[in-house]
Amino acid sequence: YHYAFAILLGSTLFVTFSRMWDSISSWVDSRSSFILIVSSFL
Repeated sequence: YHYAFAILLGSTLFVTFSRMWDSISSWVDSRSSFILIVSSFL
């Protein structure tokens, strides 16, 4: 029972983290591409 609860908790955290990472990575991608464009103009 305790083992199943740990698996459930871990999978929930993993899904939450992967969704957060998806939004973070897309934000970082747009930010880094913006910096790249600005630096190419300088």
